[in-house]
Amino acid sequence: MLKNTFAQLGKAGKFGIYAGRKFVSSPGEAFLLCRMAWWIGVLSATAKWGPLPKALKLVSGDAPRIPELADDTIANRLAGSIDLLLSTDFLFLKPICWKRAAVLRRYLSKNGFATRIIFGVRHDTDGKVIGHAWLESNGQPFLEKSPPDYVVTYSFPCDEQGTPKLAILTSE
Repeated sequence: MLKNTFAQLGKAGKFGIYAGRKFVSSPGEAFLLCRMAWWIGVLSATAKWGPLPKALKLVSGDAPRIPELADDTIANRLAGSIDLLLSTDFLFLKPICWKRAAVLRRYLSKNGFATRIIFGVRHDTDGKVIGHAWLESNGQPFLEKSPPDYVVTYSFPCDEQGTPKLAILTSE
């Protein structure tokens, strides 16, 4: 327990120094990171005390405002910012894929990108079931390092009315 406390204090110190440098060197990006951190906190709290679809609806934003102005440079910058923020692994800023997808969808939609959050599962090499969440645009994975190899279990916003279909995993 004491070791964990010291580790968290070390992370807090590094986080504080990094944040201070960022505010001096690039205030615009620092402000973006603060806003993203806020929405990660809102998402974490809302998902903890309520259903995930409600949390996703609250945080992930609406349809794109200006679809004709979508620029891949902006998308890559936003993805880099959220990845940088979640890599701090401090308090609620944990590198968790569904948090990344929801908050990134929010900022992408504000910059003209239409995306959906996709949740999927698969069997790991150990036989365990693992899950992943990613963004999809025009039916293709978006801002992923490698194509996800998962059975889709849920998408947000859901394109069908009614209850979402659950995937059946076999040990093939």
